[in-house]
Amino acid sequence: GSSLLPSSAEIAAAQAEFSGEGGFGGKPEVNPLVEAERRNPVPAPAEDLRDKISFELNNLTPENTQLRAATIRNLIDRPGSPALAWFAHMLVVKRVAAESNFHPTYHGLVLAMALKTFEQEVVRQTLDSILVLLKSARIRTSWSERSLLKNLGAWLGALTLGRNKPLLQRHIDLKVLITDAYTKGFLIAVIPFVTKVLDATKTSSVFKVPNPWVVAILSLLGEVYHMPALKLNLKFEIEVLCKAISVDLPDIKPTHVLDGMHVDRTGNFDFTSRGGPSQANVLNAPGQQSPFTQGSAGPGSATGQSGGGSQAGLSPFMGPASHAQVGDLHGGPDRIGGGGLSGDLQQAHAGLAQLSGLGGGTTPP
Repeated sequence: GSSLLPSSAEIAAAQAEFSGEGGFGGKPEVNPLVEAERRNPVPAPAEDLRDKISFELNNLTPENTQLRAATIRNLIDRPGSPALAWFAHMLVVKRVAAESNFHPTYHGLVLAMALKTFEQEVVRQTLDSILVLLKSARIRTSWSERSLLKNLGAWLGALTLGRNKPLLQRHIDLKVLITDAYTKGFLIAVIPFVTKVLDATKTSSVFKVPNPWVVAILSLLGEVYHMPALKLNLKFEIEVLCKAISVDLPDIKPTHVLDGMHVDRTGNFDFTSRGGPSQANVLNAPGQQSPFTQGSAGPGSATGQSGGGSQAGLSPFMGPASHAQVGDLHGGPDRIGGGGLSGDLQQAHAGLAQLSGLGGGTTPP
């Protein structure tokens, strides 16, 4: 299918705006979700009904969720009324995207309403909003847009993976998205989003290692993680995910999906300047072999480790190479070796811990 990310022309136009060459000037930043709503207005119910629904939502608390849910359900579950779709849109765009601290309360509301059509509409509105943000060429330079995307990733994961429901590839293919983001320089937005989606697997009994789908995505994230000069905030996002879902990062067997792919360096914030123009391919230079692949079935073979097929005592990511080998062979700057962090990465973590975004923070230099 078509790319979920902006085209080269759209990226160039956004770059011109950002540098002041496209007449952007001092115009305030506009939320892409609001722009999309202006272009395609959502049919709304009568004003008095909107006011009643808004009143219930504004007074929602964890303690009164059941009562509010029953009232809202009676207000929106009416044949031919646009109230259901309108409320789902308003909940996702106005509340969920901006208010991550209230996600558990909003999630509780969706479940308490026990209305399948409403839950399906909430998921659809969430996916639509995610696709709008991914298509924004400004997301590489806009902390607020990346924050919205990250919040919606956490929400999508909670609605699907966290409840043992699959995230269908026809809706959004995370592996393809990561690959596309790498070639176009959008890892700065996509990695935090993907890690937030996968974070929800910590409450799942199905989507956890050694689930082949989860292992395949983690292995691709492992390849990204070990790329020379990857920005430390992106490394940190992957580390936080692994800790949350109880996976040892050194155990992840990286794929080689990104080998030899051309990377767009225009306005690319994914890597530090010290890596040079060809840094993305240094790890996978001819003649080099990742220690993770020693004795394995070959690149990308992590998905073959499902169904209890991994050897006793070994990680489902690993070939016969021992954990000690992995630690010994992955020392050096910005690497995790033997389960410990290098000095410069530790210092970076100390600074990152003071930032509220943790990966979505200020625009990288």
